[in-house]
Amino acid sequence: MDTELTTIETPDIQLNHCSVKEHCTALLRLQKLPFWWYQQTSRLYGNPFIPFQDLNGTWWYQVKPGFCWPVDLYEAIDPAKACPCWTRSFIGYQFLAPDSAQANCSLVVNTLHHLPEYGPARLSKDRRKKIRKGLKLCQIEILTEPEDSVFEACRAIWADLSRRTGWKRPLAQSIFHNQWRLLLECPGTTILLARDSETGQIVGFYIVKVIGDTAYGDTISVPTDKLTLNVNDALRYTFLINAGKIPGIRRACAAIRSTLSGLETFKSSIGFTAEPYPARLVLRPGVTILMKTLFQKQYNRMTGVFENK
Repeated sequence: MDTELTTIETPDIQLNHCSVKEHCTALLRLQKLPFWWYQQTSRLYGNPFIPFQDLNGTWWYQVKPGFCWPVDLYEAIDPAKACPCWTRSFIGYQFLAPDSAQANCSLVVNTLHHLPEYGPARLSKDRRKKIRKGLKLCQIEILTEPEDSVFEACRAIWADLSRRTGWKRPLAQSIFHNQWRLLLECPGTTILLARDSETGQIVGFYIVKVIGDTAYGDTISVPTDKLTLNVNDALRYTFLINAGKIPGIRRACAAIRSTLSGLETFKSSIGFTAEPYPARLVLRPGVTILMKTLFQKQYNRMTGVFENK
């Protein structure tokens, strides 16, 4: 077989991994971390994103305040046994159903199956070139100990991303440093760093989690002036290759399908498929009418309805 399809040298990274229960109980203990780091906390509503367990033992978290998903997104749940507490699901909740007969919608999730078999053949030709370039120009490592200089470099990268995209907001030094110290204590979570191979400068970071049988990307950030180094490609590919080496890990998840065509094209080029799963959506009285009236685009996304282009 063509060596282009069989060989991309990647660093050997020892990712942290744990069970869903271990990860969730750690977040309960730490208190100050949202389920996904990018969710961030607020002076107004604090940290509603800490996971919780229902009476049947299922772990949930709030995707948005008042709306819940299971922590193990791929675990199908009997509708009769899904019972997140009302105070944390006052808008509603959604989960994968055992079959289409018990579903009332679809949840389209970007999924990469058979992760242990993942490699160059799953990539588009252009993506292979960009990943090779990124791995040549960058060195990927994991952050294992709290270092204020590293935290500050990454805080600046996050602020740059926020200003460039308008997404989220820059964080104060005390908040950023404290949260990243907690990330280093959280089972199943790893912070990947990318450094410029020539200068050693930090040029990107990727927060990831490997829990249960699935590898998840959390937050990735690259500064504007380093985009040409293909840092994003190098970080994502290194993560997927090393997650596939962990015994028992079956798949990777890159969030539900978005309405951003460029983002979806990128995920497809790196091996993900936007796969529809039978799902059950439960919205509290009045919420469905409100969503369809004021937030039709968001409602369509959460029920798996997309325009075919």
